[in-house]
Amino acid sequence: MTTKKKLSRREREEQAVTRRYMLIGGGAVAVAAAAGIGMTMMPAAFPEVKGEATLDERIAQAGIQDHLLKLTGEGAKTDLMVIGNTECIYCQKFIKDGLGDLVSLAKEKGLTLSYAAIGGGASSLGSTRLMSCFARGSEAEPEKILREVYAAGDAMRAGASFEDTARRYGETLGVSEADIEACLAEDPLEATARIQATTRAFEIAGTPMFYVASPKDATTIRWFSGFSGSGAMVRQLDNALELG
Repeated sequence: MTTKKKLSRREREEQAVTRRYMLIGGGAVAVAAAAGIGMTMMPAAFPEVKGEATLDERIAQAGIQDHLLKLTGEGAKTDLMVIGNTECIYCQKFIKDGLGDLVSLAKEKGLTLSYAAIGGGASSLGSTRLMSCFARGSEAEPEKILREVYAAGDAMRAGASFEDTARRYGETLGVSEADIEACLAEDPLEATARIQATTRAFEIAGTPMFYVASPKDATTIRWFSGFSGSGAMVRQLDNALELG
């Protein structure tokens, strides 16, 4: 006779998560949740960022308006925003498998999409500084800039110095020597302060974080986090936009 295994508290909680996601139609995502791997949250109703500020007002509160990478759009109003960390494996997967589709969706819908960088370790702090520098100093396609920022993060994690990485990837992107020197001269504490301010202004719960401003009321900002695949990401964005 087979004895039924008694589940631990953690296993019981995981089963509860699985059942909840099955009930709201997120079966595939539930498996990911139970396995403890990264996923795109698929709630029955999207969480909203607290407060009355728009995305652009929050960007100003964080003091990052001159440190963003605008991926699509020419308008002054930000419609979509992604916040990522080059040390986060799900952010890396998003850049590899989802960035192109996100950019295409934003262009198709005529939306302005921006990316903001944060980090907690040495390489992600370095890549946060580099993204600011490259976004201002390179004329390359924004999507290429962001991919190079992540490649720079990989290089620093592998042991490359910040200075060597700044020069190598700055030259690849056509950044002037003067702009590279300005990047090298920045006090790392300034980047750290921006990261902390961004975390407060956007109530970051994990990365990557996706923010969608309501087309009807820009102060209503819906969000979801994680990345399980491009298809799930696009569906989430479409659903959030359809809520109006």
